[in-house]
Amino acid sequence: MDSYPTYEEFPATGPEPGRVSGLLLTNEPPSATERDQLLSITRTAPRILDDLDHKIAYLQTQRDQIASYHRNARTILHPIRLVPDDVLYRIFAFIRDASLRLDPRPYTANPSEGLWPASQVCQQWRTLIIQTPRFWSFIRVNLDPHSQRHTSRISFLLSLVLGRARGQDLEVELEGTEDFIDSSMESVFYTLLSTASQWTSLNHIPTTLGDQRRH
Repeated sequence: MDSYPTYEEFPATGPEPGRVSGLLLTNEPPSATERDQLLSITRTAPRILDDLDHKIAYLQTQRDQIASYHRNARTILHPIRLVPDDVLYRIFAFIRDASLRLDPRPYTANPSEGLWPASQVCQQWRTLIIQTPRFWSFIRVNLDPHSQRHTSRISFLLSLVLGRARGQDLEVELEGTEDFIDSSMESVFYTLLSTASQWTSLNHIPTTLGDQRRH
C-alpha cells in the first residue's frame, strides 16, 4: 500500500492548547512566534488532510471489496444449496398443503401466495416447482365483475397454472355472486372450462358485490 504522511509532519512546536483556547475566546492577536507557528499549520494541514482523504477513500474501497467477497462466500456456502431435491420437494409440498388449509385459500392469480414466491427464488427451485404438476392442481378464481380490471392478468396466470398442471386432476373453486359469470370474465371462465374433464371437485364460494376480497 502507498505511504501516506502522518500527523508527525506537523510543526513540532506550536501554541499550547490552553493558549489556543484563550485566543479563540478573545480578539487578542497571537505573538509573532505563535503567528509563524499558526501560518505553518495553515500551509501544511490542507495537504495532509487531502492525503488522509485519499487514504480513507482507498481503505473504504478495500473494505467494500472485502465485504463483498465475504458476503458472496457466505451466500455460496449457505447450507440450503446442499439440500437435495427430494427434501426440497417435501418442503414445497408442505408449503402448498399448508396454504390450502388457509381461509380463504390462495387465489391462483395471486403471485404473492402459495408456491409462487418460492418458484422465483432460484432456477433450481423454479424448475422443481414448475415440473411438479400436483403443486398446480388447486384452482381458485374470483369471477366477480369488480375483477374485470384484472381480467388479462388473471387469464394469463390461469393459463400458466393450467399448463403446469399438465393433465393433473384439478380441485376448482369459483368465487362470485349468484350470477357470477359476468361478461367481462367470460374469457377467464372459458379458459378454465377447457379443463373440465380434469375437475375432481367444483365449489362455488358466494360473495356480494360489496365484498372487497383479494383477487
